[in-house]
Amino acid sequence: MLEAIIDRRGKDPWEKQIEKKIFQPLGIKQWGLGPLGTNDAEVPWPHANNGKPVAADGVMDNPAVMNLAGRVHMSVGGYNLLLAETMRLARGEKGLLKPGTAEKLFTNPYPVSEHSLSGWVALPDTREGQV
Repeated sequence: MLEAIIDRRGKDPWEKQIEKKIFQPLGIKQWGLGPLGTNDAEVPWPHANNGKPVAADGVMDNPAVMNLAGRVHMSVGGYNLLLAETMRLARGEKGLLKPGTAEKLFTNPYPVSEHSLSGWVALPDTREGQV
């Protein structure tokens, strides 16, 4: 869904837009979509419970409809750059997003409840002296 919105609002396909607007400015050069590993590449592959590599045939991947939510992969160094940018934005520092956009991204519009953590249950802290 998010990919369709980005496609419609921009001049390029969403893959090109995230590369140009996020990955390039952050210096992330190694990224892709779909499962890691190909039959001719020396990269980490998913492994089965027995420790043996699983072929990169798409079986060990999320469906394409989840591209931005669960199919983007990158190097550990690239992921660290993305996390550092996220932390800058969360602290209110200058980053790739406008300050108002970053504030919306990191502000919970709902009161603290079990529904405020994207489906995770938020239980009150019952330790002594905590509410």
